Amino acid sequence: MEVHHHPNVEKKNFKEYLLEGLMIFLAVSMGFIAENVREKISEHEIEKRNMEIIVDNLKEDTTTLVKIRKLNSVKIQLLDSIIFFQKKNLNEAQSAKIFTKLYLKSSRIDIFKTNKAAYEQMKSSGSLRLIKRKMVLDSLFNYSNFNERIDYNYTIITENYNLSLEDAATFVNFNNVIQDTPTIEIKNDPIAIFKFFNHTVSLKVKIANTDLILKIQLGNATRLIQLLKKEYNID
Repeated sequence: MEVHHHPNVEKKNFKEYLLEGLMIFLAVSMGFIAENVREKISEHEIEKRNMEIIVDNLKEDTTTLVKIRKLNSVKIQLLDSIIFFQKKNLNEAQSAKIFTKLYLKSSRIDIFKTNKAAYEQMKSSGSLRLIKRKMVLDSLFNYSNFNERIDYNYTIITENYNLSLEDAATFVNFNNVIQDTPTIEIKNDPIAIFKFFNHTVSLKVKIANTDLILKIQLGNATRLIQLLKKEYNID
């Protein structure tokens, strides 16, 4: 009968088992670290790409802010000219014509609307959590909060303008103004005229105050652009 002999298996000592365990641990750890590094690099790339888009949005905002502030300057001058007619006799034909034309020229409300597409996308996707620099995060929050304040001011301005328009509609025949008829009809309604000029003065003050806020926001946008370019090495 043939006898099968089992090969002798060399027994490992404790040190060899410890070394094998250590090698497995190091391999797993290095794999984990490598994956973690790849994830950090990917997150940083996403963060930088988002900041590049935000910088582009901020550049659009600065252009719009400069434009709106110029329009505000013209609007305030027009309102000053209209308020001047509070001392005039609006039943006098020439005064009535100039007054109504000035009012129609001032009727447009120029509103600043921020380009917040990138910021809102970061909020909805949770990408804001990737921002580790506190100064950057605080500056973004401050800029966003300031824009909400601007939006609120424009709500008040629009309400005020609508009130002045309602008042004006009670004593001015705008149809004659649009058709440029020789005679502009101004009804003698002292109460409506008084309310109109009050609302117009209030409108001018609110636009002037909002313009100061726009000036501050223009500075905020400029500084934020510089900060993001520096922190994220953006050209």
